[in-house]
Amino acid sequence: KFSMDAVLSYKPDVLVTQPTPLNIGGTELRLYPVGGGETLDAMFISLPKHGLLFVGDFIMPYFGAPYVEEGNIDGLFLAMDIVRDLNPKMVLHGHTPLTQMFQSKAIAQVQRQLKWLRTEVGNLVHTSTQRSVVHDRNLIPPFIGETRDAQLHYLVLRENFINRLYDQLTGYWQPVIEGLD
Repeated sequence: KFSMDAVLSYKPDVLVTQPTPLNIGGTELRLYPVGGGETLDAMFISLPKHGLLFVGDFIMPYFGAPYVEEGNIDGLFLAMDIVRDLNPKMVLHGHTPLTQMFQSKAIAQVQRQLKWLRTEVGNLVHTSTQRSVVHDRNLIPPFIGETRDAQLHYLVLRENFINRLYDQLTGYWQPVIEGLD
């Protein structure tokens, strides 16, 4: 019998800090703690027998809840590595459009594109290039033609990726009101 008291009084008793197998009613699950992308404390849930991987909101176009600086680029890449290594038949995200766009092959390709972008933006930041100038460069990887399954994905992520990386490399609060956005 369902009791709301049981739900309200529930407290987790196990901290998942590494890949963890789990069997519930004969169904094999694997839990993968990940950080980055939207938050620093996400969890992937794999159903290996079915080739399914539930990833929640780990890859969001705005890298965190809108207008909130959370998650990080390096953690996103580590989470993408897990998706690539597991290579599931289906990646289920927390939102239907993300599920439609970001399947295993596209995630691997966009990761390559974003790593290129990280290097380019990092080089520009280290030469004191302003954020607006970085955006004006319209940075496109020279190999984008080789990654046809992720060209749109890259463009969807690019501007907010630049913003997040710029903030992470320069700091969120700077003189002359720079960084207050």
